[in-house]
Amino acid sequence: MSAMRFNPGSMDNSTFPLNKLIAITQDKKVQKKTFYNDIQKVMVIRIKRCESSYRLS
Repeated sequence: MSAMRFNPGSMDNSTFPLNKLIAITQDKKVQKKTFYNDIQKVMVIRIKRCESSYRLS
């Protein structure tokens, strides 16, 4: 019985990100733009962190 109870929970956990991904890919043009903008922001932040750490050392 415990195995039967565990399986639905694990299924919910695995399908939740899938549902999110499906929702994201529905509006591809908008999502692509925001997706790449987010990546650019993260990369800029990382580069700035690297630069500041080099300056400190």
